[in-house]
Amino acid sequence: MSALKLRLATITASDAYKALLWLTLLLAASVALIVLPVTWLVIGLLAVFVGTMSLAKPQIALYLLCFSVPFGSLLSIDLGGIGVGITDGLLGLALAAWLARTIAFRQPIRWPRLALPVLLFVGASTFSLLHAQSLPLAAKELAKWVEFLAILFIVINIAPRTQHQGNILVACLLVAGVAQATLGAYQFLTR
Repeated sequence: MSALKLRLATITASDAYKALLWLTLLLAASVALIVLPVTWLVIGLLAVFVGTMSLAKPQIALYLLCFSVPFGSLLSIDLGGIGVGITDGLLGLALAAWLARTIAFRQPIRWPRLALPVLLFVGASTFSLLHAQSLPLAAKELAKWVEFLAILFIVINIAPRTQHQGNILVACLLVAGVAQATLGAYQFLTR
């Protein structure tokens, strides 16, 4: 009994917060198991796994982005006339993982050579929103250019640090291209 009292006396606020966080996560997982369909649970577990791995190694999100760009249109959600797909989520994840790693390890941010022209273009394009006939479509196109700028930053800062990582990135791009071409040929032949 005295060992239990000694252990309870040494619990800090940090330990209590960690225990509360784990209990909250366990409760949320239990509710999800009861309420959500199995396909959503599988997607959720996969998203948690990819998110955790991307925080550990941001290159993983970049490799997965190679596959999500050609196949992103297969699975998207419509939010107010704007389609949000896997590519948008992976890009946000890659950007967050890169920023977290940059801040944590105090790494310098390398600016891509095209950053200034793209920023000037996005800035000039912002004024075109004032006279757009369809504001959601104009904002969607402007968001594509902002995503392009984000991809530039991610590729310059986290992509090939070694020859091996560069080879993996090129292999992912080639395999994704071949898979997209195969899907296109299949869709053409089955119509």
